[in-house]
Amino acid sequence: MDKKMVLCDRGHYYDASQTGSCPVCRNSKPVPETRPASQPAESGMYKAVSRTRADSATIPVGGDRDRQTPVVGWLVTISGPSRGKDYRLFNGFNTIGRSIANKVQIAGDESISREKQAAIIFDHKNVKYYIQHGGGQNLSYVNRAPVLTPTEIKKGDHITIGNTEFIFIPFCDDSFSWQESEE
Repeated sequence: MDKKMVLCDRGHYYDASQTGSCPVCRNSKPVPETRPASQPAESGMYKAVSRTRADSATIPVGGDRDRQTPVVGWLVTISGPSRGKDYRLFNGFNTIGRSIANKVQIAGDESISREKQAAIIFDHKNVKYYIQHGGGQNLSYVNRAPVLTPTEIKKGDHITIGNTEFIFIPFCDDSFSWQESEE
């Protein structure tokens, strides 16, 4: 049987010959214009068209996710639908939400806002990390305290967004920062 790779309306590729709906978001409505996963998007939105996960769902990789900007830290999921997954953080604003438009896309937790529920910011001049509210109705928490204003975060802080809990792991700190290494 030939594979029929289609793109759902949330930006995930899946094999329609094996499943009638997107296995990632359970969305059965494909984008009207479908193309093979090996064919690049005409809009230039994707640098790499897709990567295949172990569960054979194919996930598109946005331009920001493949850029050559050095990683400054990680969020590591300790509970929730994506338990065990890590998310890279980069210099500046790292928006967090379910949509692929966010730098940190958290799939599978419908209690997370689609667009910008929160943002983690790395301030390279002062080598500090902050989390702030994204402007939506849903709250995020650091060590069980609600994030109502920009809040500094430190190594090992527990961040709860929706029904997902993360541990924050910084890479850049007082002993190393990418800005220092480039000078």
